Formats: sequence, C-alpha cells, structure tokens
Amino acid sequence: MIQRQVYSNQARNNDEANRRHAHAVTRGHIWDGAGEQIGWIKNGDVFNASNQKFATLDDVGNLYSVDGEPLHIHLEQVNGGGRIGKESRSSAIARFKALAAGASD
Repeated sequence: MIQRQVYSNQARNNDEANRRHAHAVTRGHIWDGAGEQIGWIKNGDVFNASNQKFATLDDVGNLYSVDGEPLHIHLEQVNGGGRIGKESRSSAIARFKALAAGASD
C-alpha cells in the first residue's frame, strides 16, 4: 500500500508549495481554500458542474484558460484533488470562478 502525504494547511510560501507537488494533480475536484468546489479535473482538463471544459492544467499544477492564457493559479494536491494554492491572488480566483460559471451559459 502506497501512502501519500495529505496536508491540512495551505503551503506557507512558493518553495513549500513546490515541494508538495511531487505528484501532479490529474483528476479530482478543485476547490478554493474556503472549501467551495469550483470544478473537477480529468486528464488535465478542467470542467464545471455542467461538465463543460473551461480550463486546462499543466503537469506541475498551473491553470490555463481554454485559449492557453495563464490564469496565475497553482493547485496544491490534497485528498486526490486540487486546492487553489495560497500564493494565488483573490482576483485570479475570482476570474477562475467566473470562467467556470460562464462555461455553463
């Protein structure tokens, strides 16, 4: 049985966040630090609750719009999914949530 470290607290800085990302997030849910689920990941694609793709994820946990524009959000791997990292700005998170909501229109 392989055990994986699960972190209950967000990374304190970028170096700690990078150390935690030994394994890329490739599937699971995405949620913000407050516990709100924003979407889910499958094979590097990010979907909203209506199963519409609205973003992509690279192999180190950075999010991009479907047009390839960086969203300046990094995911921390937690409980088999991704939590938006502490280093992500609130404006970037708001934009990401707007993309998720807009994809369902």
